Amino acid sequence: MPCQDGVRPTAPAPGRTVPNEVVVPVGPDDKVEIISNAGSTHVIADLFDYFTNA
Repeated sequence: MPCQDGVRPTAPAPGRTVPNEVVVPVGPDDKVEIISNAGSTHVIADLFDYFTNA
């Protein structure tokens, strides 16, 4: 997850859902990679909007 303005989210309590919003580029294979440095986790991702080069 890219850090915005150098702010890193703190780890939530177990079972808690914490929303976060980031703007990331789509890779050349039209995919976005989501990784966790804390081991395994559950992730909910939603496409909110997109930009074009028009």
